[in-house]
Amino acid sequence: MAVRPLRSFFHTADELLAADLPDLGEALLMHLNSYEDRVKQHGRLRQGYLLAMLENRNVGLGPLPTAPEYGASQPAVTRRVMEAWNWLERQGLLIPDPTSHGWHLISTEGERLLAKRGGASRTTPQIEHSTGAKPSSPPSGDTEEAFRFQVALSFPGGHRPRIEKIASALAGVVGRRKVLYDKWHRAEFARPNLDVYLPKLYHEQSRLLVFFLCREYAQKEWCGLEWRAGRDLLKKNEDDRLMFLRLDLANIPGLYSIDGYLDISSLTDDEVASEILKRLEALVRCADRTQLTVETGSVAPKVRLADDSGPAREAGAPEQPRVSSSSPKSSDLILEKRVSATERLWSAVLQLKQDLSMPVYFFTILLPSEYDSALTDGRMHDVVSSITDAQVSAALNRASDIERDRPYLGEILWSQFFSYRAFLGRLAVLITIGKKRGHVENWKADTGICQILSAAFGQENLGGILGNAHDPHAINRILDHSQSMMLKEIDRISSGT
Repeated sequence: MAVRPLRSFFHTADELLAADLPDLGEALLMHLNSYEDRVKQHGRLRQGYLLAMLENRNVGLGPLPTAPEYGASQPAVTRRVMEAWNWLERQGLLIPDPTSHGWHLISTEGERLLAKRGGASRTTPQIEHSTGAKPSSPPSGDTEEAFRFQVALSFPGGHRPRIEKIASALAGVVGRRKVLYDKWHRAEFARPNLDVYLPKLYHEQSRLLVFFLCREYAQKEWCGLEWRAGRDLLKKNEDDRLMFLRLDLANIPGLYSIDGYLDISSLTDDEVASEILKRLEALVRCADRTQLTVETGSVAPKVRLADDSGPAREAGAPEQPRVSSSSPKSSDLILEKRVSATERLWSAVLQLKQDLSMPVYFFTILLPSEYDSALTDGRMHDVVSSITDAQVSAALNRASDIERDRPYLGEILWSQFFSYRAFLGRLAVLITIGKKRGHVENWKADTGICQILSAAFGQENLGGILGNAHDPHAINRILDHSQSMMLKEIDRISSGT
């Protein structure tokens, strides 16, 4: 199979950089699948090889092009493609190969997606990131098609600079086209009778409506139209689709003391986006629990609840009486709790890797001699500026939520996760400290890093894991090895041994 270049999907760097992660992720999956005998070898993929190809570095994979695919824009493109790789992992389309350190496999869901595409030109993707939901064919009922937007934002224009940052953070997860933010739909809104058209987008085509409430909000006519859409959802007992955020404590007509809200005056933009995504995830999970799965066959369709483990019955047929089984054994209940805990931990692992992907990117693409100059290099501005004390703290705090599951995870798995979190956190802290001092330490020489890795892998294995002084793959090797260790322990817990 001939390699299908990224340019066959995105002709310019600007087009690729502006693409939503679901679009770019799908294109990258097809690109990777075509990279036989280079990035893809014997059905397995290696992220380090992809990075080398993007950077036009010779790592023994054959002849290279005369110049990077996207020229001077290649560093920004490389970063965005790495974000798309992480997205594929979060979606479960790429999974670590437990039998071969440092390699990944295209999952069953990934193979199904590729089969659907069949090598055709990129079209509207059939998968979306629903804050952690696994990609699948849309079920009947509350489907992806039922809501054009995952999140709709209602706010007064005076707060646009802040809302746009929050909208961009949301778009980085669910996709820009899934966020109803007026500036991104200006052409669509240039129409007559917008006062009728716009409320319908909020009322009928948006899953979660987020209202940024303040003194100015109550005074704006367009906000009033959007507020009416929310009030009607309250009347219809669809209040779970509404989220109230307070920019100040001004009186809002129709909002009462019994209505809950989140005061965001002291929260960072990333923290606000994170809270919105948590609420969206809860909403999606609620919909998943009640969705209907339709099975087609040679007879009438059979319908069953997605959570129902019993046999489906034909549509319209009377429900058969069920025979109560004996109560489950306590050991079965404990195993169920342990399996659920490992699922939440693995989600936390992938989320943490995504949240702290920029420090990994920084130390992976740069040599130690380039660290300090990168702090002021305009080409690295987006990477360096995104690594802040607040961002690192928020990422580590989110990962700390899994501590409530510690009794069910066991000390081995918990220690592995703790080391994984500490390693990523320390990498990020080295950069935040370096920004203040104007000098970034070599992470391999950092005492804290060495202590973390010695505790995780043993002092005797440290040399082999770190590699030589200029090994660009060391960090990804450490992360892959850590994930493989956790997966083996998760497999042991899930098997009940």
